[in-house]
Amino acid sequence: MSQPSWRKQRFLIEIVLWANWGLALSAAASSVAAATAIGQLLGDGFSGTINCDRAKMDWHVGRLQRCWAHLQRDIQALIEHPDTQVQRLGHDLIKQVTAMFKHWREYDAGMISRRTFRRRMAPLRDTVDGLLLGGTCSGKARLVGMCTELYDHRDWLWKFVDQDNIQPTNNTAKRALRHAVIRRKLCFGTQSAKGSRFVERALTVIETYRLQKRNVFASVTEAVEAHMAGRKSPSLLPVPRTVTVDQSRRRERRESLHSRKR
Repeated sequence: MSQPSWRKQRFLIEIVLWANWGLALSAAASSVAAATAIGQLLGDGFSGTINCDRAKMDWHVGRLQRCWAHLQRDIQALIEHPDTQVQRLGHDLIKQVTAMFKHWREYDAGMISRRTFRRRMAPLRDTVDGLLLGGTCSGKARLVGMCTELYDHRDWLWKFVDQDNIQPTNNTAKRALRHAVIRRKLCFGTQSAKGSRFVERALTVIETYRLQKRNVFASVTEAVEAHMAGRKSPSLLPVPRTVTVDQSRRRERRESLHSRKR
């Protein structure tokens, strides 16, 4: 999930976008109402995990995975801080993050099993938690706030280790927002509530079709023709699969690696 800003008349609002491997949902709302928009997008029956940055508007959901790409940038900022103690903690953390992404890439490519991945992550996880705890007691204002927040909600750092089919970053949502960011630069936002609703629905349709690898123009044309003919419009929902997307992607990468070796 990701929330870039969007201009409506003279005010900045949020584009809240949720995306998984086969469906994208977007909503435009004020910053105050963005948390409510998340609930409206996902519905009361949603029981999954949201991958997000450190925005507090997502906290009420409770089932979160912190985006490690965002955290990596926050840690890099510690390394660039003038205080040597802050720098030291940043260097110690970035070593663990680098190792974490290495283990994840090997698992995601099908080179190691889930069990091996979790075994490798166990000591790394303990080390990161220990470093964050040390930061909470450092007495450095630059460290105390950030480390306290992360340590108090440290379970949100490791959902991708504890649960299957969860990514360590929210890059899927970031890629899905590309059209919204480009459109914002070209049209300078919207001028009415109807315009915002159009942006929401257009982003939902375009990104859902893209995630499903369907031709956007052909699919929208089919939906318009069905509406004009009084037929039922084609569904945006992905076709159910017996194999999870992560399993399928890892199998394809494993087969690709084997073919290269031959």
